[in-house]
Amino acid sequence: MTVPPTTTQARAEPAGAAPAIVKRATTLTASEQRRLGRWASTTFRDPRTSVAITDARERGQAFLSSAPDRKKRWQRISAPLYEGFVAAASEDRRYRLVMLFGHLIAILAVVNVPSGLPIIVAAVLVLAAPVSAWLAWGRATAWLGAIDAALGAELVDRLDENEVEVLQRAWRNSIVEVPPVSPPLIGVVSAFLPSLLLVAVLVVVAVANLR
Repeated sequence: MTVPPTTTQARAEPAGAAPAIVKRATTLTASEQRRLGRWASTTFRDPRTSVAITDARERGQAFLSSAPDRKKRWQRISAPLYEGFVAAASEDRRYRLVMLFGHLIAILAVVNVPSGLPIIVAAVLVLAAPVSAWLAWGRATAWLGAIDAALGAELVDRLDENEVEVLQRAWRNSIVEVPPVSPPLIGVVSAFLPSLLLVAVLVVVAVANLR
């Protein structure tokens, strides 16, 4: 699947060799990690890019499976990234639990407004949903974005230009570009859609309750 590049992505310079990407990924600041993770999260959620990323990964992995020497090299180069991803996954699960708890609190608040829960209290409780979603957004996905970028760099001689570009898009726009490019709106909205729906439902329930 071909994904048209944005203006800043068209004719982009290479994001760097795989070892350089791995080295940079393991020394990212906390803010850089969040930025990369949120960019990667939006590309995974965006239907315009998610299928293309999956297809590029599968083509890359299929080639590595047929080339033992290249596979060994990739495993050696990418090992720090996978180790980082495994370490971040436990933290990601904790934040996801916080997000689920935040959404549960918001749902209970909305449900109890007709029973007499003050609107002000309900509004404060419903805010737990978007706040927890913001905290959980793009935690472990930073490592996935780095893995994709390094894979694209390692297989630049085997994947076509569009495949390399889509694998490296999150890395390039969040880390390479100066200043960093903002994530696409569709991905951001999808990350917060459940929270936004809860806020909208609270507004509807509050209006109905005031009548």
